[in-house]
Amino acid sequence: MLNGGFNGALDEKGRFTFPSRLREAFAAESLVVTRGVDQCLWAYAPLEWRLFAEKLENAPSMKQDVRLLQRHFLGWASALEFDKLGRVVLPQALREWAALKRDCVIMGLGSRVEIWDADVYAAYSGGLGDPGKLLAAAESLSELF
Repeated sequence: MLNGGFNGALDEKGRFTFPSRLREAFAAESLVVTRGVDQCLWAYAPLEWRLFAEKLENAPSMKQDVRLLQRHFLGWASALEFDKLGRVVLPQALREWAALKRDCVIMGLGSRVEIWDADVYAAYSGGLGDPGKLLAAAESLSELF
């Protein structure tokens, strides 16, 4: 299970050092990165990516919403290899979509990792500290708990 929050940074070549604790949990020499939602990137270990991608691949592509999600997640996916220092080069198109500049926030969320620009995450997470919003979210999803 991938969990925990970390700070990181992109270098001038678009390289990103994956936190060692998350990299070890991947138990792989590679990962798949794609567009996420909320203007962040999603990163998966190869096996987890395969499980996620198969659901989209097997969905009925005659439905417009399915095609939209296939294009968003599958169309932008990139398989990346870790270098000896645990870095990956994030493709320019993905960096631009997530507005990644330098400082990043990395969140382990079970089967995936989210990669955020620090400023974008700060703006997004400003509402997460609101007890009313958290309570409303928990109540609306209470059947999960």
